[in-house]
Amino acid sequence: YKMEWLLCYFAFKLQNPHRKVQKFLIAFCNACGCGKTSVRIFCEKIYGVDKTLFCENLEELQKDENSEFLNKMFCIVDDIEKASRKTSDSLKGKISSDTFKYKKLYHDRKTMPSYLDLIATSNAREPTFIGNDNRRTELVVINPELKGNRTFWKGFYEEDCQNPEIAGIWFHFLANKE
Repeated sequence: YKMEWLLCYFAFKLQNPHRKVQKFLIAFCNACGCGKTSVRIFCEKIYGVDKTLFCENLEELQKDENSEFLNKMFCIVDDIEKASRKTSDSLKGKISSDTFKYKKLYHDRKTMPSYLDLIATSNAREPTFIGNDNRRTELVVINPELKGNRTFWKGFYEEDCQNPEIAGIWFHFLANKE
């Protein structure tokens, strides 16, 4: 069920780049090296490097100068751990708002359209505060089966991710998925 939901999520975003899904995906596994951050490569290959923003942490996502967010479809936030309730609440606006306050260094703030959907990776099962009424956050548990499988990951990063035919097959599949 969750895999079908994820495929629909990525298909919707490809078929409707002008709309937000308004979900905050958190790829979770307490094991390191199981492929959580590979979602970044997937998004860059399917949607484009210019449409995918990578942040090392939540602080980068919340910095004042945010001109990089303009016209991005995805923001991948790596390794979020135990965000405070205040930080978690501030993410709600980024998840569901159709606009954001654009700020470029030495320029005034402007309200601009936001197409940005958030995806994060975490080693913690509860990296952000999730209230009982939260309908924005989806925890995606990553299977650790491929952790340490050097042959698979070497093939994935050095061959699969570099092959434009494979990216084209994914693009075609998602573009035509109902």
